[in-house]
Amino acid sequence: MYLIYLNMPINDIIDRKESRSIFMSRIYKVGEAAKLLGVSRSTMQRWDREKRLVAQRNVANRRYYTQERLDAF
Repeated sequence: MYLIYLNMPINDIIDRKESRSIFMSRIYKVGEAAKLLGVSRSTMQRWDREKRLVAQRNVANRRYYTQERLDAF
């Protein structure tokens, strides 16, 4: 897991509704989540586009997944 420290308020990074669940759950990059599910990165990206397994986005518009979302899948 990677933690990135940015010089901005946390509310600008993560939606308030999701902030509590995100900090209680592990966060995975697309490649990490793909390894856990046994699929490729491109499959994860396609599933996101198809709304099959929707990724969350950070302020840089990068996809990420929480443990809760992967468990629900």
